[in-house]
This record gives sequence, structure tokens and C-alpha cells, in this order.
Amino acid sequence: MNPKSLTDTELVAQCASTPGSRALLNELVQRFGPVVKRAIRWTLLRYGSAGCCQEPDVFQDVFVGLLRDGCRALRRFDPARSSFATYLSTIARNATINALTRIDRRTVSIDETLASPDIELDIVVEIREQRDRVRTLVEEMSAKDRLFYHLYFEECMPPESVARGLGIGTDTVYSKKAKIVEKLRAAIRQSAGGGSQPRP
Repeated sequence: MNPKSLTDTELVAQCASTPGSRALLNELVQRFGPVVKRAIRWTLLRYGSAGCCQEPDVFQDVFVGLLRDGCRALRRFDPARSSFATYLSTIARNATINALTRIDRRTVSIDETLASPDIELDIVVEIREQRDRVRTLVEEMSAKDRLFYHLYFEECMPPESVARGLGIGTDTVYSKKAKIVEKLRAAIRQSAGGGSQPRP
């Protein structure tokens, strides 16, 4: 059996029933490692601070936790309710929050929204730091663009989910995101004294 030929659901089931298989576990880590890393980074961005906990330690905790107690976390996965990437992202966020709590940082609540890998981290950081200026710009947007901003940048929904929610194509999501990011960057530069004006 070639682990790479398995679907995500099949891979999870095989890992749960054969926890000692290094080949299966390696494929699980290789396939879903990027998902875990993104969830960890986003949780640290939203709730932590630079250097507050080590990403590799949390990453390891997530995958070790999947195998704990007879792979209970893997066996609890229900493909009828969500994709494994969604399920694992929630586990990774919780693990990161637990790590933050263990080092006596401020208590945080678990946010159930998913972080999209297509959202640039730097613009999100800038949005957080320039909230007043960005809020003014968002208020000047059309109702549809405000909804897009809310779903994409505040709820962190994946492009495919935004597309379904707004009844548009995924390509349109990417082009609209690029235009809004350009406006936000221009507004932030203007706020910082760069003098650039947002395009209409």
C-alpha cells in the first residue's frame, strides 16, 4: 500500500488503525504539516507575541497528541462533519492556546474560524496596528466590499468559502482581495506619512 495514493479520509483511518506505521505517519505529517503550521502561526499572531512560545514545540505536540490514547483524536474525526484539514486546524489552534496559557500569558478564548493560507500575514498585522485608519476606509467601501472584507480578513474564511457565500467565482475572490489589499496598503502608508493615496 502506497500511503500517497490514499485519500485524506483513508489516510486518517489507516493511521488510526495502524499507529505503529512510520510510513503512514510520515505521510500524515508531510500532507498536513503546512496546515498545522499555518494554524499555529495565526493563533500566535492573534493571541500571542513574538517569542512567547516555540512553534516547533507546538507542532510536535499536535502530532504526538493525535497518537495519544490509542489515536483517540484520529478516531474521533468525522469526515461527514468537516475535512481533516479543518479538524486538524482546530486541534492546532487549541494546542497553541494551551501553550500560551501554560507560560502564564493572558487567557484567551478559542476562535473557531479558520485561517486561510492565502491571506498575507503582513497585511493582517498592519490592519491590526492601523485599525482606526482601516476602519475609516472600510466604512467607505460598498456594502458588498465590506462584506467581503469581513468574511476574508476578519473571519479568515478560505477563498472557496467566501466565493460560495457571496455567489462569485474563486478567481473573483483573488482579484477582489488584491484590490482591497492595495487600498489598505495605500491607506496605511498614508497614515504613516508616506503620502500615497488609496485608489478609488
